[in-house]
Amino acid sequence: LVETHARLVECERIISRVKDEPLPLSDGAKSFCSALYAELKYGKWNPTKDIGNKYTAKGKAAERDSIMLISSLDGQFYSKNELLLENHWLRGTPDIIVGNDPYNAEKIIDVKTPWDCETFFSNLNNDTVEQQYYYQMQGYMAITNAPVAEVHFCLVNIPEDMLNSEKMKLFNRSGYMFDTDPQYLKEEERLVRNLTFDDMQPSERRIKFVVERNEDEIQRIYRQVEKCRPYLEEIERKHLF
Repeated sequence: LVETHARLVECERIISRVKDEPLPLSDGAKSFCSALYAELKYGKWNPTKDIGNKYTAKGKAAERDSIMLISSLDGQFYSKNELLLENHWLRGTPDIIVGNDPYNAEKIIDVKTPWDCETFFSNLNNDTVEQQYYYQMQGYMAITNAPVAEVHFCLVNIPEDMLNSEKMKLFNRSGYMFDTDPQYLKEEERLVRNLTFDDMQPSERRIKFVVERNEDEIQRIYRQVEKCRPYLEEIERKHLF
């Protein structure tokens, strides 16, 4: 959610209170900034970011099914938000914005679509949402001015084309000569059963976490962004001079 303005030279100077502090950026934060610099200045990045894996692919492909499940359970129609929103520090695209004004939202909803039952039910091991999602929600609430956010983990069927791909992978590694082999068909049936969930009640296919707005954490995020900006300028100086 770090602000990604392409015009690095126009980044405003951080306020003197923050500017005089040492720059407590971790190695991970510095690596992120250097990658961000390449993306902002040249439009180039690590191509593997666009590839993802089968888990993230399902999350994207089945997101609308998850939104339909949430709408049904809440008795309210939700639609996928496509707007990229931003303020002076952050930008992002919340999955669902509830309310008429995206910059004065009633709440925002983030949709997660786990691969299978194992990854879905692992969320019950936590009393609160994972830290990375917590700060993601604080960022979204900062942008939209929402007082509350929700993270919904939804267990929905794998899309048909992805299911067929998984069947093909299963057959190729199974060693059977024909996909009509009775033993292979049993394995395929087990695969389908583990990747489709219509036999479960809709109410049992959602795990929801509520995240309240925390103004102190939002201000902390802003301060960290302000500390990243001069580091981006430092990267540019090292690169060009």
